[in-house]
Amino acid sequence: MRPVALAAVALALVACSGVSEPSTSGLSEPVRVRFTPYGQSQSVPATFVPGPLPPPGDGPAVRVENNQTTIFPGVFGKKLSGYLDDSGSAVLLRFDGLGSGYWSVPSGSPADPGVGAHLLAWAAAIDFSTDLPVGPRSLQAIGVDPSGRRGPLNTEAAFNVVSDVPAGVAVVQLRWDTNSDLDLIIIGPDGKQLDPKHPSTATARLEDGGLSPGAGELDGDSNANCVIDARRRENVVWATAPMAGRYVAKADMFASCGESVANFEFRIYQDGALKFSQVGRLLGSDADNGATADPAAEPGTRAAASALTITEFQF
Repeated sequence: MRPVALAAVALALVACSGVSEPSTSGLSEPVRVRFTPYGQSQSVPATFVPGPLPPPGDGPAVRVENNQTTIFPGVFGKKLSGYLDDSGSAVLLRFDGLGSGYWSVPSGSPADPGVGAHLLAWAAAIDFSTDLPVGPRSLQAIGVDPSGRRGPLNTEAAFNVVSDVPAGVAVVQLRWDTNSDLDLIIIGPDGKQLDPKHPSTATARLEDGGLSPGAGELDGDSNANCVIDARRRENVVWATAPMAGRYVAKADMFASCGESVANFEFRIYQDGALKFSQVGRLLGSDADNGATADPAAEPGTRAAASALTITEFQF
């Protein structure tokens, strides 16, 4: 198969990693932790502390409850919760081997009496980097009281990070970092446009339901119409060698879903290997709700006039 050739369009794209941030903020960490203060509705960042998790002791014990052990890179808002002895005031969290420090999450309200006596509930939302390495990971948790006395180390919560790139001869992927409804748009060498309304570059399906050789297919419309699925990524997969020629990749802010911005990354894979990556940003004010560039075009094609051209490439 021919290697992909790229011709980046000169655009004022904002790199997600180009923002300078204090080393203690934790915003550049591969794992970021948020929590919702007791009595409030908006989540806030937990406290990030650089360095290794402090040694355990005989202080307040912590329990971790987790019903989902599989993690995909880029998952936003993964729920984690548990209980802490009521002498404690916070839970220290660190994913083994990930990042340069740990996070402190305050305890919340008293636990339901049915759970157990003398316990406080705690809860957190975990945001994972899109570059999270695959493989098994354990969560390390330690309770701490107001005087700083630490409890025993809890490592019962195990996770497995798996790749979010589907198998295929070629894959192009759009992933982003907020719960907005972005759309990946690909225009092929024959001028045919792939988008959530038209999720394949094939002109027709074969009798067995498959695609004609050289056709690519969109694997889903993430956060469609603000029904949040937390995937925040869309892939176009070619099971066979793509049609040769020039392609154009675009990103469209279909709906902001209440978000002010979405930082995105566009990637091209061939035979499982990353060949190209481009980052950018769309604002909530860019949302067009499917307004088309061509007034005569079919409504809802999402060929939006405000769609941002990311790059041109060739297979």
